[in-house]
Amino acid sequence: MPKSFKSPLKDADKLFHDPIVQACILASGDKLGCYYRALDSVNLGSADYVRALAHELGHYVFWLGDEYMDWHQRIYYVPDSFFTGIVPTYMLGGIAYSHTTAGWFYDNRVPPHSIMDMTYEYSELSWPADYERFKSLLQEKFNESWKEHLTAQWGNITKDPQTDYSVWHCSAWEAIYSFLTDHDTPIWIVNKFNNPKTPPRRQRIVISVSLTIDKWFKPKTGPYTGVGYFMEVTWG
Repeated sequence: MPKSFKSPLKDADKLFHDPIVQACILASGDKLGCYYRALDSVNLGSADYVRALAHELGHYVFWLGDEYMDWHQRIYYVPDSFFTGIVPTYMLGGIAYSHTTAGWFYDNRVPPHSIMDMTYEYSELSWPADYERFKSLLQEKFNESWKEHLTAQWGNITKDPQTDYSVWHCSAWEAIYSFLTDHDTPIWIVNKFNNPKTPPRRQRIVISVSLTIDKWFKPKTGPYTGVGYFMEVTWG
């Protein structure tokens, strides 16, 4: 593993509240240099590094999608103009995020409060209530086009979550429950492990569990999906 890496979300305040970075974003000058100015290091052994590992495990173990970007691959917190010339055009999507809109996403913490979103602020997985809040805010902001701004975790709204690869149409918590229990598990997940032409690199573990909903339950620090409950890391 690398000793450190750069992340545009480690200190996203720089993108909106550092005058020099703001000027770089809005100007047409050296955007690449401005991009690196906005990045902070995440160092091996730090709590942020462990959270970053948990975020990546969400991708590579459970096929979860990112919640800091929409299903068009547009990062909520960064205006598309900032990345022009840095990332391929197809990554920018068809509807640009302006500096003001990106600021709205960031300042109001609009996307689901999840480790698949702001890795350095949250340690929980998104769950249905997160998406109820998220959808409500999107509807107020974008009216009829609000579905275009759903997360990459939710996936392409024109695709079938049962058959189309990497499309869930649900929260990360629901996706992991489905993955582990075979409850409404998408066909694309099942085929990922059963296709003899593309053998998996790891075994899918399925557990037998029943879920009882208690509508009166009020979690204090839950819903107990934080990385600390699943991961013990020894450095050295």
